[in-house]
Amino acid sequence: MSDQTQSAPQQPQSQGLAIASLVLGIVSFVLICVWYLSIPCAIMGLILGIVAVIQKQGGMALAGLILSAVTLIIDLILVILLVLGIAVIGIAASQSEDSSFEFNFDSDSEEMEQFHDDMQQNMNKIQEDMENEFESMKLKMDNQ
Repeated sequence: MSDQTQSAPQQPQSQGLAIASLVLGIVSFVLICVWYLSIPCAIMGLILGIVAVIQKQGGMALAGLILSAVTLIIDLILVILLVLGIAVIGIAASQSEDSSFEFNFDSDSEEMEQFHDDMQQNMNKIQEDMENEFESMKLKMDNQ
């Protein structure tokens, strides 16, 4: 009899973490403009990708890791730009000498009356034009 060592068949290594990392990387990249959803997906994909690469789960793990990292970097840049943009707009609005955000009715009451009168005249003219056009159309219909 020969000494044969029977080795137990090795089970294929599960690719669950690699697949989850890749799926989360893709989802986070698709949702890149919705940063409050994309950033958590990218972080989870990054963590799962790191664990899967350590466990040597293959190319999908590396792809998920890279995609999650790139998405996270882009999202962080977008959030920083958003915060800076809001800050610049706030500073510009607070330093503005032109108070275009406020309307003071007391100081411009004569201008408001003139504007109202002009609008009323324009509305009367439009109404007259419409009445004349209606009469003209009515005469054309009667002639046919």
